[in-house]
Amino acid sequence: MTAQEIAKLTARQRDVLELMCQGLPTKMISERLFLSTHTVAEYRHVILKRLGVSNVVELVNKINQIKSETQLAKNPDIRAALEIAPELLVVEDDVSYRELVVSSLEQAGFPCRGVGSSAEMEASLATHPAGIVLLDLNLGAEDGLEMARVLRETHRCGIIMMTTRGMIEQRIDGLAMGADAYLVKPVDMRELIEVIRNLHRRQIEWRYARG
Repeated sequence: MTAQEIAKLTARQRDVLELMCQGLPTKMISERLFLSTHTVAEYRHVILKRLGVSNVVELVNKINQIKSETQLAKNPDIRAALEIAPELLVVEDDVSYRELVVSSLEQAGFPCRGVGSSAEMEASLATHPAGIVLLDLNLGAEDGLEMARVLRETHRCGIIMMTTRGMIEQRIDGLAMGADAYLVKPVDMRELIEVIRNLHRRQIEWRYARG
């Protein structure tokens, strides 16, 4: 798969491709782009077939590879930056699940720590900034969406929401509040790792684009 092959897609197909890479399901893509679910499903099939992949995870990996190769050609220093794993902070009040996520991400090579509340999150970020925060929206009586808003306004970090709130309106609210990605529990750790890598890559590329 090459950048030239992506360029051969229609403008609408490239729109669908972009939202697929963000992890959005067919129904959400159709609502975002004002297309029927049938049309989106057809576009998804065409995109996967034309680009030689069988699922969205493979698609994201290949798209990221193309982007990286393009950026590296422009600025070799990006390679060195990408080799430094981002610091992760998991905000999750379920201790068992938090420990599972932290352990899985550490095994994948990410520096990672976990906290269970907004107060602990702020205290942790004050002493040890994170590149990406993985935020559960169901933190007891605390409003996870409000926490995301505060994060977006006060900290330069990526935000990945992980929650059982899977309704389309809830996903839209989360993305509108500033989330870079929205994953519905139970989260597949392989998907989470790819989302983190993708977000980290975008952060690095954006930083170099700013100069």
